[in-house]
Amino acid sequence: MLVHGASGGVGIGAVQLARARGLTVIGTAGTEKGRRMVLEQGAHHVLDHGAAGYLEECVKLTGGRGPDIIMEMLANANLQKDLGAIATRGRRASTPRWWRACATARCGRSSRRSYRSPRRPGATRR
Repeated sequence: MLVHGASGGVGIGAVQLARARGLTVIGTAGTEKGRRMVLEQGAHHVLDHGAAGYLEECVKLTGGRGPDIIMEMLANANLQKDLGAIATRGRRASTPRWWRACATARCGRSSRRSYRSPRRPGATRR
């Protein structure tokens, strides 16, 4: 599994869950500090997503197949590159920045403070 942006909160959680499920985890991060943290959180390998050829290195780490799962933190980032690197019948998941789109559509501005997420059925108000 390749986790783009693995040094962020969602990325760290993805690394930990994938590792707990027995997957081989490759994470990416943009800083040396972030790459160290990704390794400490359980990734088997970590790559610098700012370096040229990092996806080719990822494919090499998977024995030439490419990762079976790619998790992307931005819906549109790396899409074309990911599709060239992913294994045959692999899956790509993204965590879209939906709250900005919703805030802009509902309130006419993109401030997170101006948007309250919809209540789930059965959820209680705090």
